[in-house]
Amino acid sequence: MTLLVRMAGVGKQYPSGSDVGLTARLRRQTSHRPWALAPLDLEVTSGESVAILGRNGSGKSTLLGLAAGTIAPTVGRVDRRVDPTLLFQVGTAFDDELSGAENARVELLLRGLSGRSLQLRIAEAREFSGIDDAWEEPLRTYSTGMRMRVAMAAALADPGPLLLVDEILAVGDSAFVATCLDHFRTLRQAGTSLLFVTHSPVLAESLADESIVLDHGQTVARGSIADGLAAYSDVLGGAPPATTAPHVVGG
Repeated sequence: MTLLVRMAGVGKQYPSGSDVGLTARLRRQTSHRPWALAPLDLEVTSGESVAILGRNGSGKSTLLGLAAGTIAPTVGRVDRRVDPTLLFQVGTAFDDELSGAENARVELLLRGLSGRSLQLRIAEAREFSGIDDAWEEPLRTYSTGMRMRVAMAAALADPGPLLLVDEILAVGDSAFVATCLDHFRTLRQAGTSLLFVTHSPVLAESLADESIVLDHGQTVARGSIADGLAAYSDVLGGAPPATTAPHVVGG
């Protein structure tokens, strides 16, 4: 197996309200601040899928951001051997005056695609989005769900060996969510790795081999999906996690 990303002793503390200005920051010891994510070690290798479980505010998105490089660690080191495909905050750089097709084209151009390969990927993105003739309309005319479809379609048109996924599938209609999940399963079978945040045991069982359970920034469990779901239930106060996919909205 090939190492894709290694996190060694990586943790994150955010400044408190009193940490304003250089003098205040110099006077305050880093260790006095609470950990948004306490230091941990994590490796993701080729073909591996890891689910990150926990309540809101437990540090899940912080962990994902550290792995992606969108958040700088307070301590530790992140070694990324590949450029991961980020499936969170997708579409934030889209231009509302451009069409869905034009925004997808810009996204793929920025990834270095050109010529015939670019045209094929754009055609695949259009089919994947499922928005038909609206593909050529300005993005400002789109609903939230349609914007998400274009963003996901562009991101998945040229996926790399590692996908980092937040709770992005909580937005979108059920048919599109099913399309995305089927695509993730196909990519997994082809050897693509996943590191993803979810509240859904169903998604964890469906897509992951291993789990990490966080609570208040601390790692409370890691290992098999079964062990992770048991720990997640304990974190929730013994209440069994939902056994069905999360309700989705949009269009």
